[in-house]
Amino acid sequence: MEISLVSDEVSQDFETAIELGCEWGIRNFELRSAFFKRVPDISGEEVQRIVQTIKKYRVNITAISPGLFKIPFKREE
Repeated sequence: MEISLVSDEVSQDFETAIELGCEWGIRNFELRSAFFKRVPDISGEEVQRIVQTIKKYRVNITAISPGLFKIPFKREE
């Protein structure tokens, strides 16, 4: 088992989070939000920045959390 770090718990600036995580010896990251946006709301340009950062630091994204079920589910009857 390997340790993963939720990037936005370090910084909302994705590259800063990855850089610091790498300094701490972490190579696996979970992506929940970046640039103060949840994953579904990240722009195409921001996705490209994320991809470039992943390649630059040679890290892995082990999970993506889009924030489903953060509010109570109301079943329509």
